[in-house]
Amino acid sequence: MPVDSLQSAVLAGQPLPSEWIIDGHAHLGIWYNFYIPSSSLDDYVRLMDRVGIQVSCVTGIPAIGPQTHQGNALIAEAVARYPHRFVAYCTVNPHRPQEGIDELENWRMPLVKFHPATHQYPMDGPGYEPALRFAERHRATVLIHLWQGESDCEPERLGRLAEKYPGVNFIAGHSGGTEKGFHQCVDLARQFSNIYLDPTGSRVYAGSVETLVAGPGPDRVLLGTDMGFLDPRPQIGRIVFAHLPEAVRRQILGQNMRRLLLQAKLLPGPMRDLLEKDSN
Repeated sequence: MPVDSLQSAVLAGQPLPSEWIIDGHAHLGIWYNFYIPSSSLDDYVRLMDRVGIQVSCVTGIPAIGPQTHQGNALIAEAVARYPHRFVAYCTVNPHRPQEGIDELENWRMPLVKFHPATHQYPMDGPGYEPALRFAERHRATVLIHLWQGESDCEPERLGRLAEKYPGVNFIAGHSGGTEKGFHQCVDLARQFSNIYLDPTGSRVYAGSVETLVAGPGPDRVLLGTDMGFLDPRPQIGRIVFAHLPEAVRRQILGQNMRRLLLQAKLLPGPMRDLLEKDSN
């Protein structure tokens, strides 16, 4: 079976040869009960270079726990050191809504992250509403950890948010996590044009990427690696070797996330300049 340039690069152990490889779901830092062999920012960038990821959209791991400010500060430092490699998610803690607004206004990050599983709070609860209004004003895409079977993270809750906040684009992190969750998220994405699907996960099934694309279409599926928690290479491989046209796989690998990032009013100038290259 003939292979294209993306597949040839992966088989040869080379970085992906594409104008845009953008990881829309990644993490920096350490987690108390998860083995992360290296949390060094320089090591992280070296791994990005090795696989061909030009831009990584990152969340501070401490912020998905109780250390919101420390986690967001970690991401701000990464952007300051590598302004052409990282885009920041500001994570908010729904148990402390005013703190969340303070974090959003302090850091002025272009993306927003909710993790209702680790914060043990329903994603459609009132504690997240100030952050959603911020996202609406600033056209900040919101990434939410979804997992079918976990009460606070059920896909149906995302449907309620997408309906209530039509001006906010949502990324369904992990697309619900399970096979049933994938199909639930596909149904939601067909119903709501502001829901984007992310196939990231350590537990996946054959044909999962193709299933997502067959739902809302190729414009609303994004590369996510969970890098920091997971090795990015299997996540990239699932897309590169999906039974889809090469043009569609290139959309998923970066073009779709690039379009979302360029909508963000708070995207820093250096990153905007980079992403706008050849945009015409």
